Amino acid sequence: SDVVERAWQLGAKFDGWQDIRSYDAWMQAFAEQGLDPEWYARRERKIDEVLPWEHINAGISKEFLTLDYMNSLKGAVVDDCREHCFSCGILGLFKHDRRNVPDGAWGCPALGRGKQRQPVDITPVPLYVNPDMAPELAPQYGPRVPQRAGLHEPARS
Repeated sequence: SDVVERAWQLGAKFDGWQDIRSYDAWMQAFAEQGLDPEWYARRERKIDEVLPWEHINAGISKEFLTLDYMNSLKGAVVDDCREHCFSCGILGLFKHDRRNVPDGAWGCPALGRGKQRQPVDITPVPLYVNPDMAPELAPQYGPRVPQRAGLHEPARS
């Protein structure tokens, strides 16, 4: 936290905006604290190390990510999960939402033990491109779509 505060004091603000990122301020802040930023950014990490972003719940378990990482080191790939659930943990995150819709609506395995897998229904969804905002892209996607994401198209003036 001392590095972050010092970088801020040196002018590091809005660093998510690449055009005004203050790289030199960050390097100076690390140097003043006697820390090597390369150690934080590029070192090899242990498989069980707590990572800086682990407080963010993406719905996928660390166990699944670890197994997936180990498989990737072997060059192994997994099939598309629409055909077979690999128990990554994401379904549990949405279990309350899934219980309130008809079976099969999510196109993923049923909840609970002993349930049969639900069929996958892949429905093409038309892509809407506003020709006023991206006229060069509009011809690629065909005619205008009257509705998108359940909302009526805004009236044109």
